[in-house]
Amino acid sequence: MKAACLSGTVRQLKAGVATAVFAWMLVSVAHAEILHQETFETDGDGERYDLFDPGFEFTGDSGPGIWGLNFDAEQIGLQQNAPARRAAILWNHEMFPEVPAPESLEVWVSLTEWAVDNKEGAKIGFFPGYEFTEGSLIVAEALENAGYNLEEVLDPADVPTDLDVLIHSSESASTAFAELKTPIISYSSSDHDDTAIAGIGSAHDFLDPVELMVPVEHEGHPALGGKTGMIPWTAEEATLRGIGKLHNGGKAIAFAEDPLTGDDTPAIFVIEEGDPLLGAFNPDPQGDGYLVGAALNKFGTGGERTVDIGPIDIAGKSDLALTVDLAATAADFESGDYLRIEADIDGETVVLDEFWGVDDPGSDCLKGLSNGDFPGEEGDICLPETDFEEFTFAVPSGNEVTLRFALLSTWGNEVTAIDNIRLHSGPLAANPDFNGNGELDAGDLDELTAGMAANDLAYDLTEDGVTDYQDRVSWVRDSKGTWIGDSNLDGVFTSSDFVLVFTAGKFETGDEASWSEGDWDGDKFFSSSDFVAAFIDGGFEAGERNAVSVVPEPSSILMIFVGMAWLYGRMRRR
Repeated sequence: MKAACLSGTVRQLKAGVATAVFAWMLVSVAHAEILHQETFETDGDGERYDLFDPGFEFTGDSGPGIWGLNFDAEQIGLQQNAPARRAAILWNHEMFPEVPAPESLEVWVSLTEWAVDNKEGAKIGFFPGYEFTEGSLIVAEALENAGYNLEEVLDPADVPTDLDVLIHSSESASTAFAELKTPIISYSSSDHDDTAIAGIGSAHDFLDPVELMVPVEHEGHPALGGKTGMIPWTAEEATLRGIGKLHNGGKAIAFAEDPLTGDDTPAIFVIEEGDPLLGAFNPDPQGDGYLVGAALNKFGTGGERTVDIGPIDIAGKSDLALTVDLAATAADFESGDYLRIEADIDGETVVLDEFWGVDDPGSDCLKGLSNGDFPGEEGDICLPETDFEEFTFAVPSGNEVTLRFALLSTWGNEVTAIDNIRLHSGPLAANPDFNGNGELDAGDLDELTAGMAANDLAYDLTEDGVTDYQDRVSWVRDSKGTWIGDSNLDGVFTSSDFVLVFTAGKFETGDEASWSEGDWDGDKFFSSSDFVAAFIDGGFEAGERNAVSVVPEPSSILMIFVGMAWLYGRMRRR
């Protein structure tokens, strides 16, 4: 029986050899012609490119301003990570005394206990005071009754150093608070972005008493003082100032029901010390350097900044395109802020694309940059806020072109970054580092498997208009420089690769497999077709690919396969 099974598998191998050989011969890779490339790895201002009014400056309340290379800045954007605990809460400094439910004031006490790490008699500062706004006075009295000491803070530049927590109680913006090494609790909704806790919140007009819902996963959070399920928040209708766009640096531990949409809206959002704040900007460039702009209205001459690259000779070139890596925070951009990409071709300026700050509160790109038809609208591209992403724009033909990037922004948390600019004739091949971790590894091949199934042209390494097995061959052969069958991607195809895949136990089981589990041909399974692919490539025990030019004879391939099948049988018996 075992011999019959093995014979059947060998017949499958023979049947596939001719077809696989033919497919292998069809592999060919076309390459675009790179006419100009700028990676900003070194300072090239005045030589490789021209910056208008570069510089770096701490601009006070507006945060750090920069127009230049990232390594020229002492700090990019506002504080990256919380220097102390932070929280935003659904409240209103103009609330009447009869509005809050008693349970809401109990949460205020527990939230403060969390912020000061249970320090007894802690000193609580209110900015800009509490005595003349009833909603703040209610909170102050509740905290005083709980044994805390209160102090009014009237000047954001003069925050006492001995405060244990600062409550940012009403509308008075200060990005300086983002750097404060004191815990902050804020219900100044229009300033959440300036303190880098969350996005700008809007006012919610609740027509009925408000209850907060605590998600099960946060029922034990100390900021809630042990409260679970539904928490009564107001005793009657109320207008409360909400919390805007959240981010992955914190947790929404309680929600209210939005009175307009019926959706959940965050009511308490907390950030632990050391976790990322809103607009934290630390993208991974293709090298070490990139061009970056922030708070451009606030230093130097102010206003729009530009970088010109060129002139570049494009005479006789066709199918021109600009490919560039872009990233931008999504914290505070407004409709008057922009990134405009232009091409000055033979003296005529053409706008390739334009990205504006998004004002639409229902947009996932709120306060980011997007190429909408009008300022403030979301388009089909939202610039990524956590890492660079590659974008390509068509460029008209001509004789000579100067590429121009123009930026305008106001605050230090409005950051735009540009990297790896390439002007090319013909399409660029896809970047083989599909998972973006800076390495060519098995994860890239597993992503390519999904790309093959979906015919996603983002994975089209061969630039033939389809994503298929030939792109897998290109990744293995041309990008990684190894063999089909090199399961551990150590550069050689040996028996250790067979041990690895057979140990996974997915051969001919019908279970989905990864590259390291034997799916070498990208059909999501480990079967005899993977041996066809590997043995046609001819790398078994042949050493490193760049040192080999001879493909084993089919008889040798069959002998190797029989041996490996015998090895698998031995492993199964164990």
